Amino acid sequence: MTAQDFRERSSWVFTARVVDAHCFASDDGRLILTRYRLAVDTTLKGRHQEWAEVVEYGGRLGDKELFVSHGARFRKGAEYLIFTHRDSQGRLRTLGGAEGQFQIWRDGRHHRMLRVYPHHPLSDWFQTVAPSGLVPLEQGMQLLSRQLERPHESR
Repeated sequence: MTAQDFRERSSWVFTARVVDAHCFASDDGRLILTRYRLAVDTTLKGRHQEWAEVVEYGGRLGDKELFVSHGARFRKGAEYLIFTHRDSQGRLRTLGGAEGQFQIWRDGRHHRMLRVYPHHPLSDWFQTVAPSGLVPLEQGMQLLSRQLERPHESR
């Protein structure tokens, strides 16, 4: 995934808190998926809605577990900034797997922060990222909003 892919292929970009997670089997019973219910806080791209249901491959049903190494996984109660798209079955999914989600952290003074690793495809969008990789959430959202509004750049 490139920064341009995130700009062009994301349909809804938002911050949210995970309120529930439910694992279920695919229709043919061969795969395990997890449906995450999220309380949406702020929308950067797409139509704002109060709730989102994101479905990801992987999870645990009884004694069976499916682990997807680069898949997005969310922790109940945690907050995230998420880039999403609709898959071929119409399900809302995280764009780019784990690269399409940023957990929102709280620093020692309870400020909300995003961790952006230097190798992430979107690291350039955040301009000067502190060595810790932490960017204040409001600053990060302003920078992302500007990037998501930019027109397509030809190569």
